[in-house]
Amino acid sequence: MKNRCISFDIIYSFLKSKDKFRPILHSKLNNCKTNHKDKKFITELTYGVVRNYYYLNDIISNQSHHDKTISTNLLSILLIGCYQIYF
Repeated sequence: MKNRCISFDIIYSFLKSKDKFRPILHSKLNNCKTNHKDKKFITELTYGVVRNYYYLNDIISNQSHHDKTISTNLLSILLIGCYQIYF
């Protein structure tokens, strides 16, 4: 659970700031106290979401029946969930 929270924080920060991904990832990983295995999981999860962003976003858009845009909080959660389901 903690790993997904950290992953959410990384993805959310990336989507909100539109800064480069790597500095955000390294900054967040350096500030968290997790073991090497957990950091590898977080890195794979977040890189996977960023690599497949357009594909995952298309899946979310097709399944969402809302006319309004999805908040960044919810989009971050959905991207992580979709990535874990599809990959």
